[in-house]
Amino acid sequence: MFNQIKKIEELIKLEPQNIINYFNLGNIYIKLKNYNLALKNFQITVDLDKNFLQGYNNLGNIYKELKNTKEAIKFFKQAIKINPNYINAIYNLANIYSEIAMYEEASNYYKKILKINPNYIPALNNFGILLKNINMSNEALKCFEKIIDIDKNYLRAYNNIGNILIETGEVNKAIHNYKKVLKLDPNNFISYKNLLAAFENSNQLSDYEKILRQSKKIFPKEKVLDFYYSIFLFRKKKYKESINILKKNDFGAEFEIKKNFFLAKAYDFINEHDSAFKYFRKANELTNKSHEAKNFDRKKYLQSLEIKKNYFTKKNIIQWNQIDCKSFDISPTFLIGFPRSGTTLLDTILRSHPKIEVIEEKPMVLKMLNLIKNNNLSSFKNISESEVSEMRKEYFSEINKNIKKFNKSNIYIDKLPLNIVNVGEILRIFPNAKFILAIRHPIDCVLSCYMQDFKLNEAMINFLDIKSAAILYKTTMELWEQYNSIFKINYVQIKYEDLIDDFEKNIKNVIRFLNLSWDKSLLDYRKTAINREKISTPSYYQVVQPIYKHAAQRWEKYKTHLVKISPILEDLVKKYEY
Repeated sequence: MFNQIKKIEELIKLEPQNIINYFNLGNIYIKLKNYNLALKNFQITVDLDKNFLQGYNNLGNIYKELKNTKEAIKFFKQAIKINPNYINAIYNLANIYSEIAMYEEASNYYKKILKINPNYIPALNNFGILLKNINMSNEALKCFEKIIDIDKNYLRAYNNIGNILIETGEVNKAIHNYKKVLKLDPNNFISYKNLLAAFENSNQLSDYEKILRQSKKIFPKEKVLDFYYSIFLFRKKKYKESINILKKNDFGAEFEIKKNFFLAKAYDFINEHDSAFKYFRKANELTNKSHEAKNFDRKKYLQSLEIKKNYFTKKNIIQWNQIDCKSFDISPTFLIGFPRSGTTLLDTILRSHPKIEVIEEKPMVLKMLNLIKNNNLSSFKNISESEVSEMRKEYFSEINKNIKKFNKSNIYIDKLPLNIVNVGEILRIFPNAKFILAIRHPIDCVLSCYMQDFKLNEAMINFLDIKSAAILYKTTMELWEQYNSIFKINYVQIKYEDLIDDFEKNIKNVIRFLNLSWDKSLLDYRKTAINREKISTPSYYQVVQPIYKHAAQRWEKYKTHLVKISPILEDLVKKYEY
């Protein structure tokens, strides 16, 4: 390669105005990772020819490699300015915007590419990944399915389809796609990683162990497999061995957050609480610095709760016009509570009853509320019967999308804990709705939220800081109490601590509230949990365990770290009689 450099330098002496020589020399320096000299040569190419697209594009690529996003974007845009249809620069610009979580900008550039060339596979693939990241799963699937129509051997598309199916809870179909890749390419490491994640997340530990052993034989030098082995040890309750592997290895930025969360949880289980809190803090700080976190404002969700507090008052509610509800023969049931209050455990227990189906973590209420006129709560004052009917129809349409077949004799429970903040709106549309309210010691609940690796959104961003988590808990539960003071809410309350102390008594109380008969299958809820394809919450590995008391009153073990939040929550601790 050094001989090549000498030859090109000789050519440059002979032809100092020939941009191709500088361009070729720059490419060699890229291979040598000598980015300063690469930049110097590419800069000469665009100085000599202001319209040299490839020069601007390569300058952008180097600055992207150097993590200088601002300069990278500048040069990609310069190339596009010269030629608006220059796909290489448009593609690179779309990718960089996607990497820094500026999804709207990225989306616009991917669309631009696909307008120029609808069959441009790299853009279809990365656009699909972006759509998945912004929860547009159906649109993402269309991208990957189109890729397979174009090229049936494009392995990434099968892997990406599998990743979407994991998130939608269709784990077995996802596994089928990952295995399809391995038939086409038995040495596809990404598919092995995806299979490991799928088996672990769906509690199929024997398959997880089998794939782990198999992949270690094929890829003995892949250090990341030690990370998956540490998770296997964690799931087998070999916490110290898991800690040893996690602490002595660097698995790269992709796994750093998960590594710290698993370290923290392992230390928690062996009662080394100071070390546990240290790693929970580190994991949350890393998450807070991520590009994804920058998309969310923790104040925004709190502001939305304040709007609800200001609107849902006795003064406003008594002005509501009367709606004839006689024609509304079905009223839904909602499982609500602050996150980490025991809703996933309740969900798993209740769905064990043959007459109960639980729809887990689907934004059905939010889709219904999108129909509120002008997105303004004040429109509830004189809402018409037809508007209410339309919103109910939208809600039940969403239910039908998430169940196999509607049966009037069954009870469908909408389990999304933070629907607790939407109780006022729900009661305007469903005055006879029922609610199962899960309660847990407020400080335990907040601490547990801080200890979870949640998928980020406007609400969950608050859990990256324990004081913010406490403020969100206080605001949420005060809103619930406000609802309870102005509406006659048909609800049953169940405390997490009571449930684990006397399981049968407390579940029987909920079953009576639902007007159902006791069924012995409720006692075998762990079988239900194990047979589920996917549990879409951070509790997925806990609900397959026998009921245990490790998490009850956990806050007392972390008292020294919770000094700032105890005063925020003390009134609610008394209110719920803890």
